[in-house]
Amino acid sequence: MYGNLDLRDAVKKYQMKADYSYVKVSLLKKVDEISELVEKDKEKWIIFVDSIEKGKKIEKALQEKEIDSAFIMAESKKDRELLGTVQM
Repeated sequence: MYGNLDLRDAVKKYQMKADYSYVKVSLLKKVDEISELVEKDKEKWIIFVDSIEKGKKIEKALQEKEIDSAFIMAESKKDRELLGTVQM
């Protein structure tokens, strides 16, 4: 009890599951597949890689097709050129 108020009656817990049905997931292995798909789709993309080398290859392939892109990693927050892209 809190004063005349029973907190068990006053506090309500609401839970909603996150809806990610709008997210398209693609698992691709080749840089060419990735750059072709991004070029055709014209949507915003976020691409996760398991190495800096792969990330740089993908960024280069996208830029060769004149697709605006940025390769972001932990060290990017120190890069003044990417300050507008990386928000911590």
